[in-house]
Amino acid sequence: MEKHAYLIIAHHQLELLKKLLALLDDRRNDIYIHLGKNMWDDKDILQDTVKESALYFVSPMQVNWGGYSQIECELRLFSEASKRKYSYYHLLSGVDLPLKTQDEIHDFFQKHNGKEFIYFCPQSFCRKSLFKCAQYHFLQEKIGRRQKGILYLIEKVLLTVQKKLRISRLKENIEYAMGANWVSITHELVCYILDKQKDIYEMFHATLCCDEFFIQTLVWNSPYFKARVFSLEDDYFACLRLIDWSRGKPYIWRKSDYEQLIRAPHLFARKFDEETDSEIIDCIYDFVGKDKIKGDGI
Repeated sequence: MEKHAYLIIAHHQLELLKKLLALLDDRRNDIYIHLGKNMWDDKDILQDTVKESALYFVSPMQVNWGGYSQIECELRLFSEASKRKYSYYHLLSGVDLPLKTQDEIHDFFQKHNGKEFIYFCPQSFCRKSLFKCAQYHFLQEKIGRRQKGILYLIEKVLLTVQKKLRISRLKENIEYAMGANWVSITHELVCYILDKQKDIYEMFHATLCCDEFFIQTLVWNSPYFKARVFSLEDDYFACLRLIDWSRGKPYIWRKSDYEQLIRAPHLFARKFDEETDSEIIDCIYDFVGKDKIKGDGI
């Protein structure tokens, strides 16, 4: 039996995370979670949610928005899961939900076995975004989402100085690529990524939001893995995630979107929020888990 690994990064919304785990719980899956330190005491509650999958908690680390720590967290999950060798590795956030049953998901990947499900932005958009990794963002781990304050002003000065000195980290022999960091990829690609950790650090530490660059850039510059990408079209179905950037950053799904969600071909959707609209979470949970609910009473 080919097994899949679900790798989840979560830092809040315990009830939503419990529903996500319940819908992933299947003897064909193992689940790996990085919990924010504020949720570390909830491990036992989450463990009780999972009945059929093995559930592993990776050691917690501080993860800051836009910082290299996001890449480190993803690499930590890939590294831990790769020890057991899975057919596919699905990176999700704790505010995602599957839109299909596990039977449908496993059937899909069996049909497309060997393909890499990664979303790539158009190269024109990538080129406009290269400022995120062209200079050193020394203070990004401390600044996070805050676009104000003394540290932010110091960072802007440091970036300006680097530009005036014509300091550029961009490698001439590399064509950069970017896209969503949420991927479904094979064991072979996971091992390739882990083998490139020194290169990843050199290119992307002290950067801004480069969790959206590192996998795409590695794959784009590997003819072997690039040929295995399911789709290079500007469409989030390439990574099988339904994500709406036209109405938000990204848009938070609501009950009014129910028909769109259940009719979508995508296997997963992000993002959901208990406070914004808990009804749509319950609706998707009931729709996807209806067979399990009847049989297991979850």
